Amino acid sequence: MNDVETIYTQYEDIVSEFTEQVIKNQYASLYRECTAFLESLGVSDHTRIDKAILTHTVMDYFTDISRMKEFHHVKHISERKALAYETYWILRRKPIQVMINNGNEEFWAFLNEKFSFTRIASFLTREQKSVILDEASKKRS
Repeated sequence: MNDVETIYTQYEDIVSEFTEQVIKNQYASLYRECTAFLESLGVSDHTRIDKAILTHTVMDYFTDISRMKEFHHVKHISERKALAYETYWILRRKPIQVMINNGNEEFWAFLNEKFSFTRIASFLTREQKSVILDEASKKRS
């Protein structure tokens, strides 16, 4: 990843609020998840993860988190809210890029959406989060 402070001088407040290391860790985590997802589909030779777009995705995520925390006067956000913001920016920026299309347009057209869905499904089916899916939780909303 490029030096965040050099690329994003307009994001000085974000870098100072979250630290460059936290931002780099988030980038690395998303990059690893993308790589594992593409390898699990067997398409890593046909795709790439655009590092500049992924960097924008991460910076936009932290910008939104900062705004939300300031607006709502909170110090921490829930995992669900963090996942929602990450998902929004992944879908908006689309860091997974198709390099070789073998003709199956439907498969290749929505890789970022499939990746996002996989992340959400994984979150919702984790053992400690399964309560989100039970009927009692739905009725309280």
